[in-house]
Amino acid sequence: MVLVIGVQMTITIYHHESHHSQNTEGENPVPKLKTNRGAAKRFKKTGTGKIKAKRAFARHILTKKPTNRKRGLRRPKLIEKTDSKGIKKLVPYI
Repeated sequence: MVLVIGVQMTITIYHHESHHSQNTEGENPVPKLKTNRGAAKRFKKTGTGKIKAKRAFARHILTKKPTNRKRGLRRPKLIEKTDSKGIKKLVPYI
């Protein structure tokens, strides 16, 4: 639609129909699951599907800990199967 206002101004108005995904009849999509962002930052998945996490006790007061212990704390720990079920609920798309 074109509106002519006066001699110098021409305004063109475009009608755009939105194409957002809307529910159609008979379709009931499963709602998306929210990820716990704190858990998502703490846990990662290995190539074989196991869940790994950074070890505790390696942030501060390191002078009194032996070097061998601190070296071992660098390696990530693998989470047990029983605990990984709960983590998968917190981070469903891990």
